[in-house]
Amino acid sequence: MTDKELQEIIDAYELKHLGFLIERLPPIIERTEIRHYLGGLVAPETVRHAESTKKGPREVIKLGRKTAYPTASLLQWLEENGATVVKLECGRPRLDS
Repeated sequence: MTDKELQEIIDAYELKHLGFLIERLPPIIERTEIRHYLGGLVAPETVRHAESTKKGPREVIKLGRKTAYPTASLLQWLEENGATVVKLECGRPRLDS
């Protein structure tokens, strides 16, 4: 993926903090793999519940009984629900802006 293509995805999904993960994650994440790819940050059940109440990621891919999400859409949903990046400076958390 070129830098321009990456920036277009980040801009299209309005990713402010988690855009750097686009290149590090697969383009699509199956629901049961969310915990693995996001380091345990979010449980698959959490996303399933949010989706069932129409508060989940905007884009969903369904094939039979399997459900997956485009990574950019999943990251956008995380940011909309307060996910951000915190860096430690001199032992104190600082929001990365």
